[in-house]
Amino acid sequence: MAIPAAKILEQRSYLIPGKLTVTEYLFESLRDYSNPSTGTLRLFARGVRKHEAPVEPEDESSEDSKKKQQLPWLCYLQGGPGMEIRPPQVSSPLARSFLDKGYQMLYLDQVRRDSPQITWHTQ
Repeated sequence: MAIPAAKILEQRSYLIPGKLTVTEYLFESLRDYSNPSTGTLRLFARGVRKHEAPVEPEDESSEDSKKKQQLPWLCYLQGGPGMEIRPPQVSSPLARSFLDKGYQMLYLDQVRRDSPQITWHTQ
């Protein structure tokens, strides 16, 4: 049996100037893949990658450009009683190290799951 992919309900991106591109995701996933009748839950996650602004824009349809956009993900389970996702600009040295090595980070927030209202970051 194939595991169904989570469904992205909303996503919004913003830039931390000269440093990071941040995308906030709200998605829905099954509560229990072995028993789909238990329903779904909504999850909040924040994706972070190094912001790159080349001097000359690349052809985004080229294979090389597509490969650059498909960075490997490192998922960090964030949250817990009284702790939410920290803003990326105060990320740990460990996160900066992975970003410098070409990963993009996904901070999965366990606190705000099933929250009736998600407050999005606005610039």
